[in-house]
Formats: sequence, C-alpha cells, structure tokens
Amino acid sequence: MERIAVFVNDAEHARHILQPMLQGAAPMHWVVVACPPALTRHIGRFVSQSARRQWQARWGADLFAQLEPILRQRAGSEVEKLLVTRPLAQVSQRLQARLGPLRLLDARRARIG
Repeated sequence: MERIAVFVNDAEHARHILQPMLQGAAPMHWVVVACPPALTRHIGRFVSQSARRQWQARWGADLFAQLEPILRQRAGSEVEKLLVTRPLAQVSQRLQARLGPLRLLDARRARIG
C-alpha cells in the first residue's frame, strides 16, 4: 500500500489537487498534515496560548471532516490525521523515519500578499 503525506491549509484547494489522484487509484495510506494559518501579530497579542490551541483544534477538526470522506472513497484506504505547528521540514523527516518511504504532496494554498 502506497503512503502519501498531504500538507493542507485549505480543504477546497486540496480537494482540487487530490481529485485527479483519487480517480482509479488503488487503496492508499493517507497522512493528512493540517497546517493551521498563523494568527496576525495584532490578534496574537490578545489571545492566550490555550485559546490559540483550542482554535487550532477546531480548525483542524473542520478541515479533517471535509477531507476524510473524499480520501476514504476507495475501499481499504487508511487516513491518518496530524495537526502541526512546527516547521514542515521537521514534520516530513519524522514522518519518513516513522513510516518509511512515502510521497510528500504540498496541497497548501499559497499566501498572497
């Protein structure tokens, strides 16, 4: 079973990128790595760490709820969910160390401006 780690920050954008890969594909082991958007400097000053973690957890749950049914369409597919805030290079290295060889797919929406 092939393993693919998908880095996502917007479910709709990721859906457009993943749709061609899902058509006619064999069952896969998906690792959905949610990358929550950073709070702006002005908002970040007034939000506590616990409130920030709660917001990130709610944001991640919404994202996973939108993507998981799409990835589980093919019978036998597995979906693993991961919410990260650390640098993505470290996350990808740890994933490769834990899971072995896997493909990395960056399905994040580019930040403009």
